[in-house]
Amino acid sequence: MDKVDEKKYNVLHQWVQLNKIWPFELLFEDFPATRSKFYRDLIYNAEGSQGDTPLHVTVTIENRDIAMALIKDYQQEMKYSGMSTDDSPPWRIKNFVGHTPLHVALSHKNEQLPMHLTNLDSKLCMILSNEGHNPLYDGVLTRCGTVVEEILRAQHDFFRMLRSNDGTTVLHLLKHVPGAMPLHRAILRKDMLLAKVLLLDDDVERNIEDYRGRNSMALLDKLVKEDKD
Repeated sequence: MDKVDEKKYNVLHQWVQLNKIWPFELLFEDFPATRSKFYRDLIYNAEGSQGDTPLHVTVTIENRDIAMALIKDYQQEMKYSGMSTDDSPPWRIKNFVGHTPLHVALSHKNEQLPMHLTNLDSKLCMILSNEGHNPLYDGVLTRCGTVVEEILRAQHDFFRMLRSNDGTTVLHLLKHVPGAMPLHRAILRKDMLLAKVLLLDDDVERNIEDYRGRNSMALLDKLVKEDKD
């Protein structure tokens, strides 16, 4: 059970890479002693070049069912053993670059699993990577709009999340053409989720004109009128 492959992946990593759900179902139902080893020990092993746990690997293969099975089986094993899942659950474990499974999922533009993870554990939204980015940053960067909206909805103190530990904001991550501010670009793309986030930030400049002499509020007014027509 402790044998590893050339990547130093343990058997749980290897099962994840099979991309099949049946080994996990069989393990949990029929082998309680082995199950205990898997979900108290192997699930935390950070191996490979990135230091990924089995849950990190499930995200890279983008199989939500396997990720959900790992999480569910871990929770049930902790419940059966009378142990708490609150102290250091596997979904909060970072790899070598400081990415939790949530960070990794967002980097792969995988929105299904992040939606579950943000609802499962709100503390995940506050964990910073080695770059100083929280999941909200990464969600904006990869344009995972549904996840960004969910994080903002779930976090009452989200303004603090808009800033990285080096003082930069999500605005610094946004691509823009010369003469156009991020708010201009959001409105022109009709990305109203991002526009709402930017308008809620008092530091966002609304009156700077782009190279065509249009400020953000004029663009927004024009868009509203077009929608009414």
